Amino acid sequence: LYKMGWYSGNSNSQTHPVGQKKPNAWGFYDMHGNVWEWCFDLYREDRCYCVIRGGSWNDFADNCRSAYRDGYFPGNRISNLGFRIALSPRP
Repeated sequence: LYKMGWYSGNSNSQTHPVGQKKPNAWGFYDMHGNVWEWCFDLYREDRCYCVIRGGSWNDFADNCRSAYRDGYFPGNRISNLGFRIALSPRP
């Protein structure tokens, strides 16, 4: 993970610009660590939690993977939570 993402062991307790680590097999950067990413789906149907994925700069390396998820209230703000801006390719 050291070469793929930012986590508590290598981040110096801060976020980092995208693209400083190696991309994954599909060419995406920073899918592990750096900041948790908001996702569109709900974490629990009975409450208003939205899914966050990927871990962040202040998590252990084991939690910094895109399959790792948690839930968070959409109106809250924290320093290790963000979102990924995506652009669809032109036809």
